Amino acid sequence: MIELIDLHSDNAVGMKISGKIERPDVDRVYEVINDKLSRVEKLSVYIEVDHLTGITFDALIEDVVQAVPKIFRLKKKAVVSTAKWLEVFTKIGDKLLPSIEAKHFAPEQKEAAKAWVVA
Repeated sequence: MIELIDLHSDNAVGMKISGKIERPDVDRVYEVINDKLSRVEKLSVYIEVDHLTGITFDALIEDVVQAVPKIFRLKKKAVVSTAKWLEVFTKIGDKLLPSIEAKHFAPEQKEAAKAWVVA
């Protein structure tokens, strides 16, 4: 499930992931992303991962289809979690896509992560 978080910024989208991600979750997120990208050139993303138990195949395909054309319109990505593998993936993503500044934050750093992503 993805819950949208209002970051009070036209240049950022926030979300909290818990459990399994399904297609309606992805559709909801991209509705907000597409709306914001119709008004701004670059967008930052805040992702808080409570616990991720998986993603359905159709949600994964839709995420890839929607994300690929927008990849160079992303500015920053903040990932908040306790999962070591997400910290590693965030660091790898930061190196592979130098146009997107990506940082991992611990849960106690949520407010700092939000402030960083909207700055």
